[in-house]
Amino acid sequence: MYPARGVETMQEQDLAPHFEELKRALAGKVTEETLFSELKNYVFKYHTDVVSAKKAIIRKYGGPNIGFVTSADMIKKIENLTGEEQNVSIIAKVVFCQNKKINVRSGEKDVTSGTISDETGSVSFTDWSCRDLQNGCTYLFKNCYCRKWNDTVQVNAGVNSSIEESSEKIESTSNVSFSSTPTELCIGEIKNDSKRITVVGRIQSLKIREVETVNGKKTIYSGTIADGTGEIQYSAWNDFSLSIGKTYRIVNAYIKLWRGIPQINMGDYTRVSEADTEIGENEVSQGNEKMIGDLIKNNGGIDVIVRGAVVGIAPKSGIIKRCSQCNRVTINDRCMVHETAQSVPDIRTRIVIDDGTGSITTDMNRDYTEKFTGISLDNAIEFVRNHGEDAIVEEIGSKLYIKRLKVRGNAIMNEYGLKIEATEISNDVIDVENETKELLKKIEGTL
Repeated sequence: MYPARGVETMQEQDLAPHFEELKRALAGKVTEETLFSELKNYVFKYHTDVVSAKKAIIRKYGGPNIGFVTSADMIKKIENLTGEEQNVSIIAKVVFCQNKKINVRSGEKDVTSGTISDETGSVSFTDWSCRDLQNGCTYLFKNCYCRKWNDTVQVNAGVNSSIEESSEKIESTSNVSFSSTPTELCIGEIKNDSKRITVVGRIQSLKIREVETVNGKKTIYSGTIADGTGEIQYSAWNDFSLSIGKTYRIVNAYIKLWRGIPQINMGDYTRVSEADTEIGENEVSQGNEKMIGDLIKNNGGIDVIVRGAVVGIAPKSGIIKRCSQCNRVTINDRCMVHETAQSVPDIRTRIVIDDGTGSITTDMNRDYTEKFTGISLDNAIEFVRNHGEDAIVEEIGSKLYIKRLKVRGNAIMNEYGLKIEATEISNDVIDVENETKELLKKIEGTL
């Protein structure tokens, strides 16, 4: 069972559904400002549970003697939700979910959001306690509240909600209705905020592996898929009999972010069929050349190529240590996941590239750092022994400053600015003669 958080971990936004109940019960008897202040005092100052707080406030201001419905009193099918429920239970399967950060008045907050479904329909949900839910598993969502956004019902699991695994079987049905129609997109058009989509693409790679879930071991299928506009990672919990080199039409997939980068996910309601027209190997994208300034305006891009000069070395470059089991960067020689694992040295360089329209950062791993600087990991370790950690960063920078590079990968915008997760880094060779001719044409065109 995934219990609700206690009063000590509640935040103001979690009081919203209870505040709405009080407004209806005490309509015209007290101002909204006073009502919300009273509710906050009871919960945060006096540490009273929410149900008792509501009853006390109603008694204080002479409201009707009513009881607040518990989740056991109201279990609904999704098709019967109105968007006005303040206390409802739902048994549903998680079609997909993802953990993400959102901005609230108190700052950033971690939540889990996605889509749940039963035999009657599907609905989007948000779990404000960010519990670890698994795609394809069935849960009893207890004591939830509903709202409407753009005339679409949304389910919310708040601090007084709980989510329990359920043994009830919910069969996937082809007639389940979704809140919106999948948007048909080219891969290069996929954004961080894309939701349910339809794409046509060529399978470039395929990996099959087993993972542990709350319901035991499951097989996950993952790899890359491409069209003429870009290439993107995908994953599927079902066997769609995908083959490398074949082209498929994927209907009703959904976009999930991994480290801020969008990926295609295929769930229970995704339909996959071979496409009418094949995409040849020579027809898939070799990357989309973009100016960095345009990527900044668009908050990133899928499978892009940027060119520019190295103008800086960002912090956390140089010698680092990684977990020998999972390759995560360790802190004080300790891995957050594998505490007893050995830390092994590695080298990386976080470079800043500028093309005149803006700047972007990317990580050069050991291979690329050694390739473009000529400094091996062993050389770097010896250099640090003799001159210190800061000195090796300066030495690496001296080999890279003003060097022109071409970088391919997915560009994402985060709190530190624009970053590209590099899949390829190469020297940017400039054809000076042709560049000069193009520049002269542009100058002549302005005269």
